[in-house]
Amino acid sequence: MDYSKVVERIKPSVAFIQVEGKDGVGKGTGFVFLNPTTLVTYNHVVSEQNSRINIKFPDMNDWVTAEVVLRDEENDLALLKFDDAKRQPLTALEDLDNIQEGMPVLFSGY
Repeated sequence: MDYSKVVERIKPSVAFIQVEGKDGVGKGTGFVFLNPTTLVTYNHVVSEQNSRINIKFPDMNDWVTAEVVLRDEENDLALLKFDDAKRQPLTALEDLDNIQEGMPVLFSGY
């Protein structure tokens, strides 16, 4: 199966994440979800307390500051809030009612 069209469709909503804290610099990936200023990522990427979180999309020249607004440590998920009024594309997900066990999954990141 050729995933190139799917990747091109979701690429504008996938962001680089850089976390600066006392343990150094960490990196990860997240994607825009729910609204144009909310990013989903793994909690372990942003788990260090009092760290500075910056995000950058492929079409941006500068980093944007983000903050953790919700954590789910058990499922290793975190929601980040950021300010980028130009960010419109949302990741298109399959209708949750149609997801079945055994269906292929595609994850896109940097």
